[in-house]
Amino acid sequence: MHDGELQFATESWRAVFASDGIRDFDSLWNLDGTAAEPANERRGGWSGVTIIELGDPQAPQRFFLKRQLNHGTRNWRHPLRGEPTFAREWRNIRRLLQLGVPTVEPVVFAKRRGPDGTRAMLVTAALEGYRPLDEFLAETAVFNMPRAGAGALSRRIAQAVAPMHRARMRHGSLYPKHLFVRATDAAMRDFDVRLIDLEKARSTLTIMSAALRDISQLDRHSPAMPLKRRLRFLRDYWNALGIGGSPFRLRERLVERASR
Repeated sequence: MHDGELQFATESWRAVFASDGIRDFDSLWNLDGTAAEPANERRGGWSGVTIIELGDPQAPQRFFLKRQLNHGTRNWRHPLRGEPTFAREWRNIRRLLQLGVPTVEPVVFAKRRGPDGTRAMLVTAALEGYRPLDEFLAETAVFNMPRAGAGALSRRIAQAVAPMHRARMRHGSLYPKHLFVRATDAAMRDFDVRLIDLEKARSTLTIMSAALRDISQLDRHSPAMPLKRRLRFLRDYWNALGIGGSPFRLRERLVERASR
């Protein structure tokens, strides 16, 4: 990949962007959009997300355009200069899709070095109809959700996360806001779940180390969830993980980790 080149996930996406005149780094970087969240500034750099619309003005397609300047991290690939965090997120998204982990659809990535530093961009297709898990639960009154629906949601979350851990890879910030949920029927008897914000995802030595880090984060940041449903999720997760043994083994390790 050449410096500043737009690396599209598919040629069909290249055609979509070209039809709107987006053919190079500058034309994508300078696109106007609606801010999705406040910019994150640190150590002389920044990172921000905007929502852009392309295609037919009467029925536009929405994308999340993530841009950053001098917002990187060092790793074994780039121990001295580091690399943009979006470069790692781009790799992680594509790897997780290969593993069968439901996540966002990658569209294009690009990075360019210049006098002001390193710029990077990552575009993903918007998850239309999805809500962050914490917002979804608040809006649907989790305490009143039918048992069948609550069970289906628990299983779908477990089935989304388990393949990642089975491949010895952890999310790194598995909070409810990073699990996007959409009911697939009006009665909320089944759901589709997607993992987002994968810039911190990385490989681990063991399945259990991936599980402990992520599941403890998810449990700790779900204070409103009743204990009974937490235990139900651990059972569903352990079954989806498919490594044998008892889910109480994981529960004991989580309690031990929390008490440190």
